[in-house]
Amino acid sequence: MPSAPTYVGNTAMKAGNAVNTLTDSYISMNVDDIMFLQAQAEGTTYDFADPSGFTLIGSFENADNQYGAFWWKRVVGDEGVTFTVDRTSSSGLMSCTMSVWRGARASWTPFSYEGPYYAYYKNCGSSAITPPEDYCRLICLISVEDNVSVGDMSGDYAEDFDYNSSAGNGQAFACDSYGQTTATADISQIASLGLVNKYWCTLTVALFPNLATWPPQTNGVLGKNIASVNGVLAYNIASINGVSS
Repeated sequence: MPSAPTYVGNTAMKAGNAVNTLTDSYISMNVDDIMFLQAQAEGTTYDFADPSGFTLIGSFENADNQYGAFWWKRVVGDEGVTFTVDRTSSSGLMSCTMSVWRGARASWTPFSYEGPYYAYYKNCGSSAITPPEDYCRLICLISVEDNVSVGDMSGDYAEDFDYNSSAGNGQAFACDSYGQTTATADISQIASLGLVNKYWCTLTVALFPNLATWPPQTNGVLGKNIASVNGVLAYNIASINGVSS
């Protein structure tokens, strides 16, 4: 039976005050695992460089207290031991964390997303998202400009990690996710940051399942509509009715 991708683990949280570079070690990974890298810093102007091998999903500038980005990368097996996040400025605190996910589509871009979505409020929130197919894992990646505990989001989400650092003025990262069986539009969900307003940003991802061992056809008949994301074919189907595509 098919199943939604799963959370493997992450690199905890790396933070440094008045620095422009952070270097951290990869965790144990398999080829075709998917990495999501988050970074943030204090300040007004985005100045992160794209880490080597990673593709930018989205960046943000949240008023004058927080800016940052989200990147992704497929594990190919030559990643080495460490990764580095750089920015131009060395003012204020910067931090990063990277999570690893297994069982995602083994080709193309294996996810759709909504965001980055950012605000200044006592609750942080995921964006509403509509998965294009069954068995996606919905993931909300969270960055907060203070050392708070984010906790569980509402709805079906469960917490995967929740880290904070008291270095400088403090920052935090968290992630909540859940696997769907049937593709269902998910409304925005919230997590409480306490009674004090904070600057925060979220990215909501629908990570596609790997159907390589579960061909989307029955008795030679295509069993699902072929989905596309940003105009790119989301299925990599080897054959239909025995005819190579």
